[in-house]
Amino acid sequence: MRLEVVNAASLKDPAIWSFMDAPLQDMNDLERIPVAGGTTNFYYNTWPLKGHVKDSVKPWESLFLSIISFDLFVGADKAYADSTVTGNPFYTSLKPWNRKASNMWDFSGFLKFWEWRL
Repeated sequence: MRLEVVNAASLKDPAIWSFMDAPLQDMNDLERIPVAGGTTNFYYNTWPLKGHVKDSVKPWESLFLSIISFDLFVGADKAYADSTVTGNPFYTSLKPWNRKASNMWDFSGFLKFWEWRL
């Protein structure tokens, strides 16, 4: 992508926005990324990393936080999907007993859990 620094005044000029087209894509397209000779998946498809983003495991976080969180791949990026599909809940609390309450898939429950009063 082309990135450049511009001053704030130039952002009012509609011509500056002509190079900023970024169409909205379906999240499922991450499972079929075109590459030479076919497609690849952004996520691992097999256990034990199913639903995690490829090459996103953080060894230091795993070493220091996996025991207290009961998650060997704590801190690794994962698919924002229903855990019934991936078997891998998208939780935001390290406490294992709070995983369901802090799962962002149930966004209103997630906001209540973290006491966001929106």
